[in-house]
Amino acid sequence: VKFGSLDTYLKKNKNSINILWKLEVAKQLAWAMHFLEEKTLIHGNVCAKNILLIREEDRKTGNPP
Repeated sequence: VKFGSLDTYLKKNKNSINILWKLEVAKQLAWAMHFLEEKTLIHGNVCAKNILLIREEDRKTGNPP
């Protein structure tokens, strides 16, 4: 994954992340959880290390080792 996990990205870029970016991350995560709920699936371990950044503007939930 190009940008790695959300927790790593936040640590590396803490001085350049604005509120609009944070709100976009929250919105995309909410949509992902809504999608899982519609499929009657439960992620079970949503945390920053399990949110993967494919591009700076796209987030995906995962469960890396």
